[in-house]
Amino acid sequence: MYKRMFSFICILLMMVLLPSGYVDAKSVPALQVKKKTMYKGDTYKLKLKNVSKRAGVKWSSSKKAVVAIQKKSGNTVVLKAKKSGKATVTATYKKKNYKCIITVRKIEKPVEKNEDYDEDEDLEALKGNPVMNETDVSLYFLPKKYKDVISYDETHLREFRFKVNDTRLDVKKWELAGEDKEYFEITEYGKVTLFGSPDFEEVEKKATVKATLEDGTVVTATVRVYDEVNIYLKKYFDDFISDNITDDMTELEKVQKVAEYIGIISDYESGDSDWLDIYLLNKGDCMASRWALGVLCRYMGIKARECYRIEYHGKTLVKADGEFYMIVTGYNEPRPRSYSMWKVSEAELETVVWDNRIDLKYFE
Repeated sequence: MYKRMFSFICILLMMVLLPSGYVDAKSVPALQVKKKTMYKGDTYKLKLKNVSKRAGVKWSSSKKAVVAIQKKSGNTVVLKAKKSGKATVTATYKKKNYKCIITVRKIEKPVEKNEDYDEDEDLEALKGNPVMNETDVSLYFLPKKYKDVISYDETHLREFRFKVNDTRLDVKKWELAGEDKEYFEITEYGKVTLFGSPDFEEVEKKATVKATLEDGTVVTATVRVYDEVNIYLKKYFDDFISDNITDDMTELEKVQKVAEYIGIISDYESGDSDWLDIYLLNKGDCMASRWALGVLCRYMGIKARECYRIEYHGKTLVKADGEFYMIVTGYNEPRPRSYSMWKVSEAELETVVWDNRIDLKYFE
């Protein structure tokens, strides 16, 4: 009886002395670990402690491609490391979430440490000598619009997947750098595709491909883009010059040849302002014809600027043989269409350059 009385008094004392709200840590649900590093192919048993084996615990992985839930059994789950990356495994019990961050590495497990173990040497062995599979890659943009119209080299690459070789470290991040990087897109696994291409009067656009490894090492390569249409048109223009232009012609005569040619090969197409269509699809409006004239003139070394204002229908300002001329193409009439031209006075020149924001220094 005395023993029972003594036990009862002890319990009362504990209830009085313990602070309000005290909960025994051994009774609070908790995951056995909150962070865990695994290696590709590993399995790991994760447990929500202080919960009955038959408790209704729900398990989930934020990235099943990185960490998959292989087997569930009440308050315990078996995880499978699928590929390198990070994932959060969550145990939900009585509307509360308990999280464990899993980091999966692709590299082999480090050797067991002993008295001869050198951590720096081990990291160096994992790092190896990382290099890109290619250091300079050329891609070629091919617009669907002209795919069946132009000839091109079918061996040209449209996309390329970069890889880092000679290392057991993972690539943590792929990215593009450089002022022309908007012409390319790169995936999280290093595949570069094209988002655009250079204009005809530009040679190429290029960017730097950067791969950042787990240890912070950065490996780079160069990727360039060319346009199949530009390559085709340069040959097209060379053939035009060979067939129509001679060395004894004046600059003005060469310009007239171009204006005449545009009228011969193209029909008027309202709303089609793409100058490429004049040469490739044989149609276009007055906006297209003025740019078609300007581009070919510049290709021949004759300075020309298109009048971009809509009310300047088909007009291109050209400086030939030291004089300014206005060339008008793109008339809405049956093929062969005509063109017109006149010498520009100083007063008209001032108005034209003002209206169309043309810099006269270009013509110097």
